[in-house]
Amino acid sequence: MKNKKVAIVGGGIVGLMLASKLAGYGIDTTVVERKRKIYENADKASGILSVNGLIKTTIPYKNSIVNELHGADFFIKNIKFEVYSKKIKAYLLDRKKLAVECMQLAERNGAEIRLNSNIGKEDIKD
Repeated sequence: MKNKKVAIVGGGIVGLMLASKLAGYGIDTTVVERKRKIYENADKASGILSVNGLIKTTIPYKNSIVNELHGADFFIKNIKFEVYSKKIKAYLLDRKKLAVECMQLAERNGAEIRLNSNIGKEDIKD
């Protein structure tokens, strides 16, 4: 069987986790990311992720937890209402730390991460 090669354009959490999985299956995997650092602009996203969503994934989030969320306050015009639960409903995550951990996991599984790189038509081969 011919050796399979995959290029993933974009080193966000999803791209890195995909790279980790594919490399773990023995597929030659390269992530191409235009940013100089994998966590560049990580502060642009909220970092609030649901517990139910996280436990269904293999994202290494536990070391990135900043806070546990049990509810939220909602404001609509002049009305405020609260939603609260005794159970943790979401986590506030350190997006920078999460990105680095996902990159390290992908690399441990054998993926190559190319930072400060672009991919063009000339880079794509059959």
